[in-house]
Amino acid sequence: MKKKINKLIMYILICTMVIPFSISNSTKAAEQTFKIIGKYRSKLDTTYPVDFDTNGVIYGYSRGKVVLMNGATGKLIKTTEFTDINEIKQNKYNDNIDAIVTRQKNRTVYYGLMDKEGNTLISPNKYTEMYYMDRGFRAVDAKKNEYYISRTGKVLYTYEKDDQIKEYDKFFVAYIPSYPDIRNNLTPPSSVQIKGVYDYDGNPVTEIPEEEKTADNQYWLLLNTSIKDMRSTAEKEVRAEVPEKYRDKINLNVDFTTIGNCYLITVKGDIINGFNKEYSIERYYLYDMKDKLLAKADEVAIAWDDYVVLRNAKIVNNERVIADATLYNTKTYQKWENTDFKDKDDSLCVHKFADWKYGEYFISCYYPVEDDNLHSDLYNVALYDAKGKLIKRYDDYYDFYTVLADVDKQRSQDIKDSGEIYTYYYGDDLRTEIGDGLIEYKSLAKNKVQLTFFDYSYNIIAKTTLNKNIKDINILDYKILNHNSGIYVSYQTGKVYTETVYDRNGKVVYNYSDTNSDRNVYIQSNGVTNYIGCSRLAKPITIGRVIFTSAKNTGPGEVTLTWNAVKGANSYEVDCRCNQSAYYHEEYTKSNSVVITGLEKGSSYTFKAIAIGIHTAGKYSRPITVKINK
Repeated sequence: MKKKINKLIMYILICTMVIPFSISNSTKAAEQTFKIIGKYRSKLDTTYPVDFDTNGVIYGYSRGKVVLMNGATGKLIKTTEFTDINEIKQNKYNDNIDAIVTRQKNRTVYYGLMDKEGNTLISPNKYTEMYYMDRGFRAVDAKKNEYYISRTGKVLYTYEKDDQIKEYDKFFVAYIPSYPDIRNNLTPPSSVQIKGVYDYDGNPVTEIPEEEKTADNQYWLLLNTSIKDMRSTAEKEVRAEVPEKYRDKINLNVDFTTIGNCYLITVKGDIINGFNKEYSIERYYLYDMKDKLLAKADEVAIAWDDYVVLRNAKIVNNERVIADATLYNTKTYQKWENTDFKDKDDSLCVHKFADWKYGEYFISCYYPVEDDNLHSDLYNVALYDAKGKLIKRYDDYYDFYTVLADVDKQRSQDIKDSGEIYTYYYGDDLRTEIGDGLIEYKSLAKNKVQLTFFDYSYNIIAKTTLNKNIKDINILDYKILNHNSGIYVSYQTGKVYTETVYDRNGKVVYNYSDTNSDRNVYIQSNGVTNYIGCSRLAKPITIGRVIFTSAKNTGPGEVTLTWNAVKGANSYEVDCRCNQSAYYHEEYTKSNSVVITGLEKGSSYTFKAIAIGIHTAGKYSRPITVKINK
């Protein structure tokens, strides 16, 4: 027994020595110098560019077939039955990467679907059109029958005339909206016919669990009932406020939108006498999902993400001032009264953001800001905490990170002392967020700059030095390789595009420059075994010109345009211009058809379209003119 115990103790001691050594070596492996196994000649005739991570797969063409190639080794993974790629898209709800592909048979182009490994999901023998939706696909057969199908080809719904489908998390709704006779692209539907609610196996859904209901996925289901009542009640209340002499004359516009789990109704109207506005009124109503009125207000100062600020005004010494401002969280229905959102200047915008370093704040300023990217100078800035209380007001130009530094000076100083980047400068140094993380530029000399690459947790991935002027460098892309084993950087200086792969020590593994941004490099790494493949890809496909196949006045003030799908196009821009006025409108679509509404009867409109790819666009179509007779 004693010998067994001694052997067990010895085994444990050996394990405690060996295991840490093994873990340490595997961890350090990612920091060692790469072994380059690439620099191969691409076997593809042309490549199909994508703007997301394909896990090392390159899509392209070889000898007239769609093929998949390993980006590190250059070896072909699979040659498929398809002859062309229409579009490749990554599903935002899962890790599926599906490609809509085509094959020609008896002079007819049939559409199918393949997965990220090149396996056929839907054979190209039935559908003559196919389009991505968020959860499934819209497909059209040779007889123009239209279907909503799954990625395995199962028909979930068969469209009838005027049917539309709205996808949600666990179900989709088939419906037909009805609109007023006079409308434009922003006019909301007045009523709806619900054709059915189904799950993603095509089964009817008779009841939606309470915990799965949201304001958004209940919109169409409640449009004819409680939403109709909310809009009607709001309009009647506002009309009752209008002075009697204007009450029957004023035209009240009722707009309706969802924000968080609330419904926000806007009622506006005015009386115009010549060039003067004789009278106007504007009111806002905030309802919860169960049509309970939460608040009524004179104006909205912010409607952003899951937050809304409702304000009421009063007249003091013949001047309109903000009397109160209440902040609502439209997801939780929590509210904060008597906030400091009382700037009366209508040109100010209020932006809600969650800074990963400092927490949640609101900022008001001139210049609208989008997608939490506050990298431009801000003017007339006011900073508020998450409950709407004013922290500080600024009267001059300030950049975002300087403003944040004042939120907590001690914390900012701690960050600075630790050597981490904490601010944004417009002088010799600057910081930017792009791709997989953050990049700090530090000017060392007139034509020398140090770049430090971080992930979003502020871990330093690599450092390098470029013999360039800091003002001449335009970073286009930044990717962190597998297991933090290195980085890929794409940047532009003048007319030259450069793509470089660095290891963890900042050593150049591969570098390629060209005046043509489409001639790009493909890289793939494996940080455990320390190999990297680098290759100059075959020339990407060029984007062709849109050719209209149909342009008709299909309804009152409505034109439907269709065209053949353009190879390499991810989206299309359609321009509409009235020949009798200055009216101009742009419409964007993912499909090869679009419906333009709100057009004036008796007028003629000229349309042209352009196909847009990931890195480039095609040429505009020849213009086509349609007269509105309906």
